[in-house]
Amino acid sequence: MNTWQMIIELTETKSAFGEVFYGAVHKDEGIKICYLRPDAGSIEFRYFDFISKKLTMLPVLYNEETWMALPPDTAKKYLDKRINAVLVEG
Repeated sequence: MNTWQMIIELTETKSAFGEVFYGAVHKDEGIKICYLRPDAGSIEFRYFDFISKKLTMLPVLYNEETWMALPPDTAKKYLDKRINAVLVEG
């Protein structure tokens, strides 16, 4: 699904499921992860760079990217314990 379809599906499923994550994998580069943060009332976007092993916030999104549902364990592997932390762009 493209970026807008993913955002619509994420917001519609939030009431039915607990933790819902979506990812757009860029082979050999990194993974963009989108998830709901209910305590803040927001949709969060993060980018994990496979090379530098850094997690940054607010990656550039493109509508034509292909997003797929991620199991919570897979998403948390990249998000680590920083899922609710405030990250600086870097």
